Amino acid sequence: MILKKFSREEVANYIPKDKERAVLISISSPNGEPTADYSIMKERYVDILELKFDDIEEDWEDCSKNPDGCNVKHNFVKFDDYMAFQIFSFLAQRNCIVGNWIAPSINEIVVNCSAGISRSAGVVVALNEIINEVIETEIPKEYERYNRTVYRRIITVSKSLKNTNRIVTAMHYLQAVTLHFKKPDYFMQHAIHTYNILKATFGVREDTGMFVAGLLHDVLEDTPVTYNEIKYLFGESVALLVKEVTKTKYNVFPNLTSMRGVILKFADRLSNLFNSYVSPEKDKEWKEKYIKKSKFWKSE
Repeated sequence: MILKKFSREEVANYIPKDKERAVLISISSPNGEPTADYSIMKERYVDILELKFDDIEEDWEDCSKNPDGCNVKHNFVKFDDYMAFQIFSFLAQRNCIVGNWIAPSINEIVVNCSAGISRSAGVVVALNEIINEVIETEIPKEYERYNRTVYRRIITVSKSLKNTNRIVTAMHYLQAVTLHFKKPDYFMQHAIHTYNILKATFGVREDTGMFVAGLLHDVLEDTPVTYNEIKYLFGESVALLVKEVTKTKYNVFPNLTSMRGVILKFADRLSNLFNSYVSPEKDKEWKEKYIKKSKFWKSE
């Protein structure tokens, strides 16, 4: 597998040999300009993933720890596990890599950032280790300033995806995406509660796909996660289940058609009803409205 890192200027001048077998991961700062002209890049690559995060390490709490120097405070966006999951989902959509499995449909991964020194290098060093088995100590000199946080996060997520216990992987993924929920602590607890209800339900005790969907049932509705991300990380059956219990803006469930979907939705509602019952924060009017709208199934 060919892996390359480029700066903004270098990626503008680089043309892959085979567009249909090359993908681009383009990294920019959250408040900065894109580091590639996507109108041009779309003509050169079969697919493009755009990530936005700052060039910082996990232990940098302020600019004073930035080796490049900075005297202005800034709310940094760090590379996190969810971004690492996005990379693997993106590559899996092209049948390229999931964990340590590689298929031949992609033979070149290009990664670019502003300077082409740290963030892009972190991605390439990690993927090189996973795909080409090039260990960290064997990296070329031009990669020495690679971002260690990016590298560690990608390696950690890769190991999680290799885990044969899909519940453990789903839990890791859920923890990674909960930061994008409006109330991360509540949604984490609710997801685990829904999972426990399903696990205790006779008839689905060995249904691992149902358990995974129980953990992830809210992610399409309340986070930036896409259907394809779930499909390529956890399989189409899980993605379809999550889609079934995802409501539209009109508070209806047009995709809820299977018995498994109904069971999952019942577990979700039971968890919410239990939480509203025991929570002093929920007023009586809210509880009554929720109970009334909890009839989500169709009746003749």
